[in-house]
Amino acid sequence: LFGFRREVFEAAEHDHAGVFERANGGTLLIDDIDLLSHELQRELLRVLESRQVSRLGEPESVRELDLRIIATARRDLSAAVRAGRFREDLRDRIAGGTVRLPPLRERDADMFVLADRMLAELRQPHEPPMRLADDAKSPMAAYDWPGNVRELEQTIRRAASVCRDRVIRCEDLEFEPAGSLRLPFAGDLVDAQDYETLHEALDRFYLPRVLAECGSISAGA
Repeated sequence: LFGFRREVFEAAEHDHAGVFERANGGTLLIDDIDLLSHELQRELLRVLESRQVSRLGEPESVRELDLRIIATARRDLSAAVRAGRFREDLRDRIAGGTVRLPPLRERDADMFVLADRMLAELRQPHEPPMRLADDAKSPMAAYDWPGNVRELEQTIRRAASVCRDRVIRCEDLEFEPAGSLRLPFAGDLVDAQDYETLHEALDRFYLPRVLAECGSISAGA
């Protein structure tokens, strides 16, 4: 982040400008700021408040900064502050404007647009295009996508490597074990803590329907 002077530690073979210096006069994107350690949060706050940075090993050499900061977070920073995982003063410093991006599970239409774009990027110039079959879209829409776009990309890559005739079908999709299918009727059952009823509903109604959509069994099985 802040750079270092040559020979300040064993692997420092040359002077190195940190990302703040390299972004000076422009925009710096800090991805997943909620995952920064408390030490880095403290150092980042110091730089943002002073608008100055010094390389490691050069405390006397201060460089002025003039840049825009954009930060992304996977988790709610206010909740992280309440849990003691994120500094409240740093949250306030970076919260000049906030944009919430809904998770992928709330954007089914965007999901298929993104999937088509990913398939186009995987295609080699001499190859015919790849596409999603209709029977692949239902389980994709029903999946929770806890890893959001990153998980979608990995799922598309895996499916593209095993599909036949350059068409991704239901049987080509492999979801992460941590994920789950969204149940349109599950909310009331879970709220009522009626897990036996929920499991019975899964076995009798939802799983046969998903399997039928994948072409594995008949809808009445």
